[in-house]
Amino acid sequence: MGRTGKRAVMRRSACLLALLLLPACSTPPPHGVLTLAPSGMRASEGSTSHPDGAMDIPSGGNVEATFYADARRTRLAVTASALSEKGGAIIVQVNGNQLGEVSLPSTSETTQAFTIDIPREGPQTLRIHAGTVPAAERSVRLHKVVIYQ
Repeated sequence: MGRTGKRAVMRRSACLLALLLLPACSTPPPHGVLTLAPSGMRASEGSTSHPDGAMDIPSGGNVEATFYADARRTRLAVTASALSEKGGAIIVQVNGNQLGEVSLPSTSETTQAFTIDIPREGPQTLRIHAGTVPAAERSVRLHKVVIYQ
């Protein structure tokens, strides 16, 4: 094959490669997933962390974490359980906006999903409050928080 033939093959190969890479340039970036271990979050006094990453939060207490997010729809999945047969509750907030309250009727793990539209890119504040349960020494065990974007 002569010099001109090699150039033609190289040109065709370069064009084919460019065409194959073109769809990759137009696809959106993959979604991010962040799992927060409650024991690594800032916690109110009286909270107890566990080696598995869970955190016991006393009635009226809270945990808080800062996470980075793009300005788009974001989903959170919060897994928690009551520490008393009398039950418990958690209130979930992002940037001071309440996403919802979850009743925890038993000591079985419950996962609740929330959706929020993040208005601006940057650091966001997640806060989870333990609802009050009379006569419960530790009302809630927070197992994990997963953030999907």
